[in-house]
Amino acid sequence: MRKIALLCIAGMSTSMLELKMVDAAKKESYACEIRAYPLSDLKKIPADVDIVLLGPQVMYERDNVEATLGCPTYTITMAEYGAMDGAGVLKKAREVLHD
Repeated sequence: MRKIALLCIAGMSTSMLELKMVDAAKKESYACEIRAYPLSDLKKIPADVDIVLLGPQVMYERDNVEATLGCPTYTITMAEYGAMDGAGVLKKAREVLHD
């Protein structure tokens, strides 16, 4: 089971995206756990997370996130984020993870 973390400023808007991604994962029978976090909780993200998906508003934190957690990251595009494209973002995460 893959563990996916979403990271944005407050964790609110990514919570909506989280729900859409969970729905997409269920439709695809993709075993994963998806959770949204605010940037202030970066150090509370579990060490065994497989990937962190960054909201476009925190893309400047990419190097810090990779150094802190030691996992791959993907910056969600403004188009994906604005459309709350859960299926598209999940697809990108799976590509990065080679799933």
